[in-house]
Amino acid sequence: MITNLSYLKRHIFALLAISLLVGIAFAAILPTTGFSGMIAAEDDDTDDLSEAETSETEHEDEEDEEKDEDSDDDEVEDEIEEKNERDVEIEVEDYSVQIKTRLKSGENKDEIKVKFTVDDNPKFKLEYESEAGDTETELEFTIKFKSITEYIDVDSNGVYNKSIDEKLQTLNFEDMNFLLIEYSTSSVSNTTVHLFKSSTDDGLFTLQFYVAGEFTPVNGSLVAPTEVKIDIGIHDFPYMNESSLLALYTKLESEAEYEYDADTEDETEGLASDEEEVEVEMSGFVGFFSWSEVVVVDGQSLNVLSSPVENDDLDSNEQKIYLNYPHGSEIIHDPKVGVAGILSMDIASIDVPGFESLIVVFAFLITTALIGYRRRR
Repeated sequence: MITNLSYLKRHIFALLAISLLVGIAFAAILPTTGFSGMIAAEDDDTDDLSEAETSETEHEDEEDEEKDEDSDDDEVEDEIEEKNERDVEIEVEDYSVQIKTRLKSGENKDEIKVKFTVDDNPKFKLEYESEAGDTETELEFTIKFKSITEYIDVDSNGVYNKSIDEKLQTLNFEDMNFLLIEYSTSSVSNTTVHLFKSSTDDGLFTLQFYVAGEFTPVNGSLVAPTEVKIDIGIHDFPYMNESSLLALYTKLESEAEYEYDADTEDETEGLASDEEEVEVEMSGFVGFFSWSEVVVVDGQSLNVLSSPVENDDLDSNEQKIYLNYPHGSEIIHDPKVGVAGILSMDIASIDVPGFESLIVVFAFLITTALIGYRRRR
């Protein structure tokens, strides 16, 4: 009986010793890990700072920590921005612009070229080149705006169908004169944003598009460095009917087939909401033409509907869609062109100071306890 009692006392003593060591370890390490706020002071008389000073200091520490994570307040971690930052080169001529962006980090080639022209129809041609070792990959596709059609929506589905709906008129862009392209830059969140403007000479149709080398908020949208943000404007359209709708005929050119997708990469990554797109895949990479499901018409936010992807009327080897807009004097819509699947959105590791030391202490304590237990047995 005495032997069993002594054995029990030794176990209790060992458990108390381990608890004491764990407490000491936490007291030594937690202040360096940023979790010291969990430990409350028991003796107010020993505090060097007043409650107000302590609160102010903690608030400043929180602000510094947030600043370190997202220094430009664009809701994207600085580490992620650094991984995806791209060098931007611009070449502007009278009726064309060539934008070239290259990934800054890494040794492999990762280059996006976007060429915009308005010599006949406004169009964006995108090329993506990637080289990793001996493997070279290319992606190429073109988005071309062909015309605007005014129509009566006979079947009331909000989507233009030329075999059902009544076409009132079509304005072809190739018959319009476009002004010289305007180019300017601005600084947003310490990032250079490249802005381009193009419009018809009567101001009926306008295009503005933006490029930046980092994630940048532009006009309420967060633009990724792997895409071009476009603002389409239709102003004072000469309607023939007060209840008509408009359809923007968009031609899709590529060696591969386009497919509709209700979810975009920007939505998946939390960079945007309420978008849809058509995408084309080549060599494992995806190019996309996406658009907001909301259009601003005379100051009101209304829905945009798109037609199914179909073979083009003039070229059966190409495809087309119609973006359908409500009736209004001022129509502003927000599409994008870019490459999906090449953003690095993960953070490699979470660096918590003192965390490794904490693991070492726990491993030592557990090992010591196990050895002592085996010896007693």
